[in-house]
Amino acid sequence: MNTAVEHLGALGTAVKIPKKGGGAQLWNLFGSEWLNTGDSDDIYMLLNGVGRDAEDRHTPYAMGVLTTGWAAPLGDDGTIEGAPSEHPKRRRVVLFCVVTRDGDVASRMLFEDTPNEPVDDDGAATGALAEAIDAMALRVWGRSFILQMFTNYEMRKEDMPEEQRQRLAGRLSSFVQGMVDEDFLASEQFSDEELGDLLDDEDEE
Repeated sequence: MNTAVEHLGALGTAVKIPKKGGGAQLWNLFGSEWLNTGDSDDIYMLLNGVGRDAEDRHTPYAMGVLTTGWAAPLGDDGTIEGAPSEHPKRRRVVLFCVVTRDGDVASRMLFEDTPNEPVDDDGAATGALAEAIDAMALRVWGRSFILQMFTNYEMRKEDMPEEQRQRLAGRLSSFVQGMVDEDFLASEQFSDEELGDLLDDEDEE
């Protein structure tokens, strides 16, 4: 079960949807309460600033991000031609993303013209925003975030659809082989056995 999906509804109830052109918001889940802990006109600046101070680390159970923008339909080749904001069929959208300290991620889109028809994603999203959220989570929760993600993968992989299993394995591998530099690994004191398990599991894919 993806626990991040369960928290999307509560986050949507807690937040105040910004007006058109509103900036990004960061929310932290403490117990059962979502608290607004940051705002910025630039979502990447907001996310990149989290987890760089000692007091940011190891505190919330989950973190949520809200931002607004434009969405446009994909072309036949799976891409959008030009900027979504300039597309003739553009739609105003509010995007919620949640990541838990267990490694689960999920997102929800609410379109301005169909606000009662949310479009949920259980972790398939990719791209710059997904990577920035993962990097933020890694800074905040550190070693435990990767190890819990690996544990969840091992427990769930036999029951996952193949596509979902490969997505999670690839995401896990990106932390170990790409997003985590040597200084971070050393500071978090992964054992040789733990690192071997993480890397070997990806080799099996």
